[in-house]
Amino acid sequence: MNRTLLQTQLLYDEMGKSEKKVADWLLSHPGEVLPYSITELARLSESSEATIVRFSKRLGFSGYQELKLSLAQEKENRVVS
Repeated sequence: MNRTLLQTQLLYDEMGKSEKKVADWLLSHPGEVLPYSITELARLSESSEATIVRFSKRLGFSGYQELKLSLAQEKENRVVS
């Protein structure tokens, strides 16, 4: 599991109901967020764009784009054994 998803699990209990919807979607669909805009992710996770920004900031990112970049980098750096 990559760092961002691990951080999501660690902070899960501190999240509000809407942020948990985003977290649940990300944890259920690892690696699938990359092609989605913030609007599409909001629709898929049944949340709002503001919730996704708030979720991203809770994880320490400046916003959704930085979260996506982190997930993309972690996906690329995954070691295959």
